[in-house]
Amino acid sequence: MLQRARVRFEAFFDEPGDVRALALLRIMVGPMVIYHLLPFLRDMLRGAYYADFFHDPWFDWLSPPPRLVYFGLLTLCVPSALMTSLGLKTRWASAYTAAFVTYNFFLSETFFRHNRNFIVLVLIMLALVPCGRTLSLDARRGAVPRDTRASLWPMYLMRFEVVAVYYASSISKLLNPDWRSGIVMLGRSRWYEPRLRDSGLPDFAVELVTNAGFHAWFAGFAILSELLIATLLLMRRHRKVGIYIAISFHALIELTLSVQIFSYLAIGGLLIWVTPKVRDRTLEFAAGSASAALWQRWFARLDWLQRFRMQTVESPDFDGIRLTDRDGTRWQGRRAKLRALLLCPVAFWFVAPLVLWDSWLSQRGGRGTPPALSAGVRALRSDACT
Repeated sequence: MLQRARVRFEAFFDEPGDVRALALLRIMVGPMVIYHLLPFLRDMLRGAYYADFFHDPWFDWLSPPPRLVYFGLLTLCVPSALMTSLGLKTRWASAYTAAFVTYNFFLSETFFRHNRNFIVLVLIMLALVPCGRTLSLDARRGAVPRDTRASLWPMYLMRFEVVAVYYASSISKLLNPDWRSGIVMLGRSRWYEPRLRDSGLPDFAVELVTNAGFHAWFAGFAILSELLIATLLLMRRHRKVGIYIAISFHALIELTLSVQIFSYLAIGGLLIWVTPKVRDRTLEFAAGSASAALWQRWFARLDWLQRFRMQTVESPDFDGIRLTDRDGTRWQGRRAKLRALLLCPVAFWFVAPLVLWDSWLSQRGGRGTPPALSAGVRALRSDACT
């Protein structure tokens, strides 16, 4: 039994998967790295060197580098981050970006931030996977293999890390009375109150997010949300629900509190949960239909993850759009459009409630609202978008 489990475990980690989702994440990460390095770059431009002030290396043997060497390594990380996003010399650029950001992180414990820890992990994952094989200048000029599949064990380890972060964060907050009562979040929101007022938010919104009563409720909401996200991401059938809650949660956090790059990175990082397969669904468009031709052009632009094999069909019985899922399930017309848009990253958050509503409408008039709503939830939580 143990031998069989070991074989299955090794096969799971060694089975190659498509790197397109990670390539899309790679494109997003470059600007985040530069934004993350902005405080260090500003200090460099002022001539301020971190070792001239209080610092505490994580390891005794990690002594401060010479000033000019540090400034040179820091400056070089900006073009390497851009090259990583563009996919130019991707393996070298991603390796250097990950190496420097990790090195900089460990130079002093005073540099620690949770978002900096997270970006280190994401960069190491991207450096270990050949994600420059697609959506890159390297692929365009033929400098990398055409096969966009690779071993994705770093991605699976990153999934474990993400779930561990959500569980650790939610459980530690649950055990902390100051967090449960909302005191911690209230203090943070009031610290950033001047910035919130300058951001253009209406006065009533600023008053709300700096109110003690609001944070007494919101703290419980935040803890429950993180617990739900961690649990649902682990459950394949419910993963779409977890992804939707995660996007909503991090967007709300970013609107009310400043968490630097963490919200953007957490939302972009949800791409690691996409099933690493391409063109495993068929999207058919009726030939001669102007409306179908227009939708075909839009789906060609929105299908960043190449989820569809797109075909034009000539048939007197077919005059619209038809989607065939990987399990053989077919949708036609409006329902096909909604479920196809659900598979497009940029449209997912907006379309998911419409899919739920559409499922409810299709069941209305049967056995009542609860079964209808249940059917809608089942449609939303199926693994179609992953």
